[in-house]
Amino acid sequence: MVAIARKDHDSAEQHFMKSLEIGRALNNLERLARDYIYLAVLNYNRREFEAALDYFMQASVVAEYLQHGELMNWCWWNIGALYGVKSECIRASRKLHLAQGQAKELGLAHAIPNISLWLGMLHLRQYQFEPARTYFSASLMQSAQLPRNIPLALYGLALADRYEHDLAMLNSPAEAALKIAETLDGIDVGAAKLEAVKQEDLERAQEYFQTAMVDSPGIEGYHIVPALGSWLSRQ
Repeated sequence: MVAIARKDHDSAEQHFMKSLEIGRALNNLERLARDYIYLAVLNYNRREFEAALDYFMQASVVAEYLQHGELMNWCWWNIGALYGVKSECIRASRKLHLAQGQAKELGLAHAIPNISLWLGMLHLRQYQFEPARTYFSASLMQSAQLPRNIPLALYGLALADRYEHDLAMLNSPAEAALKIAETLDGIDVGAAKLEAVKQEDLERAQEYFQTAMVDSPGIEGYHIVPALGSWLSRQ
């Protein structure tokens, strides 16, 4: 999902609704699809997930009519992501895997790490820790084309540990940091990927997961940001 600052929501919505009117008047279908997508993202950031899903569905219809592969893929994986947010796991899995196959076929390198990330979250929702780690690790390795996903993938890997070892995470920050470090040390991340990751990136990653997994128990993320910060400082 593309972030839109909360303070800009109202003005952004007015802009895109006006743009939709213009697109309809000009019969500019690609413009319509993109405006639906931006409205979907705006509503996602507001946590208005039903509205976001509806806009992505409308964008998908237009993109499929146009046979615009990149826009279709953008819609498909976001629809899958939103099914995941709504805990409709079977629907989410089908849509995300469909988007994953298409992204690989079309060579959409920027989409693949996003899809892996959301597949990781989907498995984490179901307490399937090893598949979750596999997808978060894949997202991390695939993020050369999408550096903003690096802190998200790192956070996902740490969160999988936080879920699997709940008591340790809740009661002992030092033990949490040790367990997270053990997991990350076992992955050949590469120092170059980590150089640009800052404390604020980790905090934004936590906010991202708190929205994406809003109804999941224990999503508060106890000790994860400081544990990740400590690990990064040693790399």
